[in-house]
Amino acid sequence: MTTAYEDAHTGSPVLDGLTEEPWRDVPAEEARWMRPRLPELLGPMVQGVLRHVPEYDRPGDAAYVRVAEAAVAHAMEHFVQMIADPDASWKEVYQVFFDVGYGEAVEGRSLEHLQNAMRVASRLAWRHLAVEAERLGRPRALVSLLAEANFAYLDALASAAAHGYARAREKAAGEREQRRGRLLALLLSDPAAPPEVVGEQSARAGWPL
Repeated sequence: MTTAYEDAHTGSPVLDGLTEEPWRDVPAEEARWMRPRLPELLGPMVQGVLRHVPEYDRPGDAAYVRVAEAAVAHAMEHFVQMIADPDASWKEVYQVFFDVGYGEAVEGRSLEHLQNAMRVASRLAWRHLAVEAERLGRPRALVSLLAEANFAYLDALASAAAHGYARAREKAAGEREQRRGRLLALLLSDPAAPPEVVGEQSARAGWPL
């Protein structure tokens, strides 16, 4: 990710008085107390999503839960890594959430459900980290900055997922047009195409005969 504007003090991009990458303003050493907390957060965050976003509650679907756990684990680890090293690569986590958004579109679900799930996970993560920060006696200014970093990071992941979702929709629309083109060719063919072939192609094109 590249910056568009730069703050004179920190080098962080600035937008309307808020840094676009507020994790750059968090002292790198803060990652030391956050990283050991990550494993215990994974379960509550995934279960919270399944509980609060009914569309994602799939009892008995172990594969789906593993995908959710992997996405959450990537996000948490990368968030802490961005605090430890603000110049760390976004490539892997971006691809993870791009793929998640892409998959949601392929399965025919609304992007709203995914966005709700991401907000729930982010709120749960922040609740646990805020409690730990208070327990460790971290300054209020730091806690506030961490909250801002959490919100900004969520926005970045949501953008990656939205791009994946849009790409899948664009691809599906292109494929649908191709199928309809093939159907039109069948309807105009001479001699006429067999009815069963036309029926199969019309179903694929989403055009009822």
